[in-house]
Amino acid sequence: MEQVATTNCTQSLRIHANVERGKFPHIWEECVGSDRAVVGWRDQWLSDLEFVKKGTGMKSVRFHGLFNDEMGVWPSGAKQPNFLYVDMVFDAMLERGVKPFVELSFMPAALASGTRTMLFYRGNTTPPSDMAQWGQLVGVLGKHLVERYGIEEVSRWNFEVWNEPNIVFWAGTQQEYFELYRQSVTAMKGVDKRLRVGGPRPLERAGWGTC
Repeated sequence: MEQVATTNCTQSLRIHANVERGKFPHIWEECVGSDRAVVGWRDQWLSDLEFVKKGTGMKSVRFHGLFNDEMGVWPSGAKQPNFLYVDMVFDAMLERGVKPFVELSFMPAALASGTRTMLFYRGNTTPPSDMAQWGQLVGVLGKHLVERYGIEEVSRWNFEVWNEPNIVFWAGTQQEYFELYRQSVTAMKGVDKRLRVGGPRPLERAGWGTC
């Protein structure tokens, strides 16, 4: 028995060290956050990935900026996306036993409706000028990943539409985000209904509630 002092009184705390109340979920084993997609090319990042995987047993890694211009996904003037650098990052992760937690962001400049950016690497936070074109990008990505890695593998990944759109990461309106979300889910499920795609839980202090 241990006496615990509070501001107003003393309470008793009884610890039953031999009683198992249930499993203790290791959240850090499910997914960890990293920098942005492009750092996945770096030897130091890959070395750190191996170190953390060994120490924590983490299953997946989530990062921003998969569609940033530095990833070359949709260069200016291109008629269709290119996933060469995406493949390089995902291949390296999978070789080390870590699955991508795929955040679909930010907006390629060629598809963007504006020039508003954030963070030092200038991720474009504006809605697409054509929502259907965004849906095309997401759908082609889903098809490409299934063809490259197989549906049994990719159906175990998580796909998230954007990051915290209720705050500074999204320059559009709530309704524009919902349309972005609809386009993304429709495109992914059009590839295969087993693909797991969802959205973030916006912070209630920003007035969005949950979506």
